[in-house]
Amino acid sequence: MIVTEFRVAATTNMAKLAGAIAYALRRGDGIDLVTYGLRQVGIAAQAVALTREFLLDDGMGLSVEIQQTQIKFQPPEIKYGVRISLRPAALHGEALAVESAQA
Repeated sequence: MIVTEFRVAATTNMAKLAGAIAYALRRGDGIDLVTYGLRQVGIAAQAVALTREFLLDDGMGLSVEIQQTQIKFQPPEIKYGVRISLRPAALHGEALAVESAQA
């Protein structure tokens, strides 16, 4: 599984973010959303909710884990933020069928 990190900014388009997340999860990959700030966390949370709707349409589930994290900027600036880890999951106990991107 490939895990890609997305940084969510105040200008991030929530719908496009949700589409990118859903695309990756359908392929069996994981996404980590990293952000700080009230507006940015709100955008990330809305994108997760919309992603869940997209995946439900495909019969897929979504595993979500939220952690506090350090975000490093230009030294020595460090901010504390949120890491939202998203992974594909089976829906209602069914087996998860995801096409492998590895050849």
